[in-house]
Amino acid sequence: MEYESLLELWIATMRGRGLSERTIADRRRILTSFARALDIDPASATEDNVIVWLSRNIAQTSREHYWSTLRVWFTWLEERELLDTNPTAKIGRPRTPSGLPKPASREHIRRVLKSGIWRTTRTKIILAVYAGMRVSEIAAFRGECLDQTSEKIRILGKGGRDDILPAHREILAESIHYPSTGYWFPSPINIDGHVTGNSVSAVISRAFDRLGLDVTAHQLRHYFATSLLEQGVDSRIVQTLMRHSSLATTGRYLKVLERQQRSALDSLAIIM
Repeated sequence: MEYESLLELWIATMRGRGLSERTIADRRRILTSFARALDIDPASATEDNVIVWLSRNIAQTSREHYWSTLRVWFTWLEERELLDTNPTAKIGRPRTPSGLPKPASREHIRRVLKSGIWRTTRTKIILAVYAGMRVSEIAAFRGECLDQTSEKIRILGKGGRDDILPAHREILAESIHYPSTGYWFPSPINIDGHVTGNSVSAVISRAFDRLGLDVTAHQLRHYFATSLLEQGVDSRIVQTLMRHSSLATTGRYLKVLERQQRSALDSLAIIM
């Protein structure tokens, strides 16, 4: 079977498994980049091909992401008995640096919200700060995802996750400015679509930058997690609100609360 036909079948398989269109598009992009960079048919790639492509001068997080995509591709070929040996089998998963979260400060968030920014920009920041939403989730947010009666918010997230959670009162209050159905942030180009996650990220960064503050949209999500933990919320509850599949991921946020650790140590009674 030719590569293009295989690619379309792989995409159909991923859709059948319920993967998000964003994930599917990302995997297709990576596989296409792999094929073009080495001028090969990805269905007949070798271990050496994979090693050469991953050894390029790229960010370590990207290297791990690319490896994962190739691993999924070759495993799928194995499942269909179109491949004898998986080229990634002997190539270990690249190490990913365990960088600590860098939450935005409460004062910086307060300043930008009081700076006279556009309503849509303000709303995007509020969704990140009070629901911990990622930029892609904010971009695709719809009026139907907020239920004023039950005070619940539905977040269609990363990896096809679909979570219904309590909605913060600030988000409920903000909803009066938006339609109860349809996208809150429609695309100015695609009449039936919404803005992109990159657009949300850029708009938020620019709002802070105008005040001379170096804050990213993802740092607002970090603020959401660390603020909950600082208030003494159980990490397992924070995990559900952050929509992490693993408690270990949420645990990374515990490492940044040094002042709480110091306070706990200072509370120990002196024996002598």
